Amino acid sequence: MINNKCYKSKSAEYSNGTCINIGGYYAAEAVRPYTSYCYYTSFNCSHHTVNGQCYSRASNHSHTVCKTIPQSYFDVSKNTCYYYCTEMPKIRQCFVAHNFSFTRETCRIIGGFYSNRTCYYITSYCPMHKANDGQCYANRSAVLTCNTCSNIGGHYENSFCYYYQNHCSAYNVDGQCYSSQTSTYSTYYCNNMGGMLRNGYCYYEASKCRNGPTYYRNCTCFRYRSSSKTAGTCANIGAYYDFNIRRCFYNSTHRCRYYSMNGQCYRYRSANFSSTDCSYIKRI
Repeated sequence: MINNKCYKSKSAEYSNGTCINIGGYYAAEAVRPYTSYCYYTSFNCSHHTVNGQCYSRASNHSHTVCKTIPQSYFDVSKNTCYYYCTEMPKIRQCFVAHNFSFTRETCRIIGGFYSNRTCYYITSYCPMHKANDGQCYANRSAVLTCNTCSNIGGHYENSFCYYYQNHCSAYNVDGQCYSSQTSTYSTYYCNNMGGMLRNGYCYYEASKCRNGPTYYRNCTCFRYRSSSKTAGTCANIGAYYDFNIRRCFYNSTHRCRYYSMNGQCYRYRSANFSSTDCSYIKRI
């Protein structure tokens, strides 16, 4: 007697999905080693009997995509993917899983169904561009800046902008999207704000920094800036270098993890170069 029912057989070979599909009950024993069994009366599979299991659906998903579906099985000889899913009668579809964090756009790209802020899907495989935030994006660009990426609703990581559509609702200048515009700043002040001067207007990104005197660059708030730190040093300490005004923007957390010398941060050092050779390397 299991779950207030009497079953004829039990098996540790059947998966939870198979057990449900043959009308059984899946549970783990209460004593060690806590083996999970399927308790059932008969193996009456009305779906797909493959590899000793009873799968809910068969599809033409590729082997790569099939591997992303939990407890799935790919039959190489038939080039067919078998998997378990839960029926949703209202929309006449069967889904494997659901996720509250997927956006509507991500859900559409992976072929899911979005309802009540939830994505129901068969596979989470991203056929386009998957980012570290767990979303699947239609486009990726190394040209769009971090601020532009934010303004078009994208995600910026590792110098790439992941986005769905390049729709700028503010100011589109030279392919970049700026949130603010003013006609009062000169070239010097516009560059100083990290902006772009065009036809008497300065297009720039309004600062999102709240605490104290800070500088807003590359979607980041910096407390310090320096004209003495080179672009190489700035990169080596993980800071941001503005080539327009030749300034390095950094915080106290940006420290040299390599070789610190004369206020600069060098990545390499060698005793094999002469003073002349070393000076030549610095110039290039």
